[in-house]
Amino acid sequence: MRVAGRAALGVVEVGLCGDAQAQARAVSELRERLSAGEGSAVVRRAAATVRQQIDPWGDVGDALPLMRRIKTRFDPDARLNSGRGPGGI
Repeated sequence: MRVAGRAALGVVEVGLCGDAQAQARAVSELRERLSAGEGSAVVRRAAATVRQQIDPWGDVGDALPLMRRIKTRFDPDARLNSGRGPGGI
């Protein structure tokens, strides 16, 4: 595991190694721990085998309908990163 933080931004980047199942399990455990402190974890880069096991965005709560409306408003033809956003938007 590789960890680098940016205190001024409140961002920590974690690089994982191991097989896809171990990486997905590590992300799930990290998200459980972060949710207690109102944090979150987003997977920026991962192999397809890892992405099949976890949602890269994690839980977005009740914000998904708003995100869909914003996406529709600014990208009505769904040309920008189609299907790669939270909830598949």
